[in-house]
Amino acid sequence: MHTFACVVTLMSAVVLYLTHRNQMLLHQSLSRSWRWLSGSTLILGAGLLWLSLPKMVAILTWLIFVILVWSFIPFLGLIKKRAQHEQ
Repeated sequence: MHTFACVVTLMSAVVLYLTHRNQMLLHQSLSRSWRWLSGSTLILGAGLLWLSLPKMVAILTWLIFVILVWSFIPFLGLIKKRAQHEQ
């Protein structure tokens, strides 16, 4: 179950990033309804981790996944931009 919770957390963090107006992966950011949905599933992922792992491990795992996604996803936009420039 904790693998499912990790996947839910990762996907929710990516979708939440894609709702921001300054993201560079999509031509247009996702609508506000996606922001609410991804925020809700991010909390769901935290709850699933809370149920399947020890409490401190669940909190740290959730935080690490969110921080990693929000730290490295912007670089994918830069890599994509650079690849388009080179073509």
